[in-house]
Parts: sequence; C-alpha cells; structure tokens
Amino acid sequence: MGKGRIAAKPSDLTSQLSRASIAIASEPNWPPNAPSQAEIDTALAAMTGSISSINDFEAQLGQARAALHEAYFGLRPKKTTHEKRPALQQIIILRMADGIAPKSLFVDWEADPNAAAYQIEWFTDSDLTHRIGSAAVSESQYTITNLTTGQLYWVRVCGIRASETGPWSDPATRVANI
Repeated sequence: MGKGRIAAKPSDLTSQLSRASIAIASEPNWPPNAPSQAEIDTALAAMTGSISSINDFEAQLGQARAALHEAYFGLRPKKTTHEKRPALQQIIILRMADGIAPKSLFVDWEADPNAAAYQIEWFTDSDLTHRIGSAAVSESQYTITNLTTGQLYWVRVCGIRASETGPWSDPATRVANI
C-alpha cells in the first residue's frame, strides 16, 4: 500500500489508523482545533469493534451458506419464481354468422385462458394469400364490417400474449350478407 492512500481491507485500515494515532501523539505542532488523542483513540476503538463485528458476521454468513449447501445435499433448489407459462392453444371452434349491420360478419370463438388478446384476419381466397383485413381484439368475438355483399370470406384467429403468438385456427368461411 502506497504512502497517503486509504487502506482497502478493514484490518489494513485499523493498522493505518493505529500508526496515525501514534504519529499524532508525537506531533508537537498538532493544530488545536484538530481531534484530540483521546478522540482519535475512541474512534480507533469503535472502528476496531465494527471491523470485528463485520468479520463475525462474515463468518456466520459462511456457516449459513455451508449449512444451506448441506441441506440440499449439494443440489441447488429448483427455481420456482420463473415458472413457464402454459402455451397458447389453437382456437378449435370458430363460429361465423351474419352481422347486425349490412355487409358484416360476426365471428366468435372459445376463449383461451392463456391468451391476453386475439389476432383475427380475413381473406377472399382459400389459400389465405389475399388478406382483406385484420384486427387485434381483447374479447373472443369480433364483427367484420364493410364487406362486399355476396363475397365468400375466409377467417382465422390466434391467441396472442406479449410477444408470443399462438397457432392459427383452421379458417372458417361465410358469404357476407346483404
């Protein structure tokens, strides 16, 4: 440890304070407003007691860790705080009916308890390549509006949660009402 530097280890700090106390006691030009030798000795005793308490605590902590390790027979406990969430399920039953408004279709499905919301898409072709529209909804139903009367539509739905997307339902079909 270089001259003038504060010690990093508690035991080195105690030694450094002891040497400073001895040096101060022998200093003839010690300023009158500086701490007295008795005050320095009291601070040194308090510091030594604190360091001793810290060392005792570290020893007790080491014993507790060893006891915990023995209690688990060398195996770490299974983490229970990060349980894997159940997977999003495929929507199996997708029902379609004429909507209340003209040129609309009402779609509903069985709610997935693991989904936070749903993505719904509708198409005008059976290959599901010509998407006409889509929506994200929080309920397990949706009314598609502004459709072309007499046009056959394919609709599919999937559950969503945060950044996860569940599997798409099989498409359901219906002709838009008048």
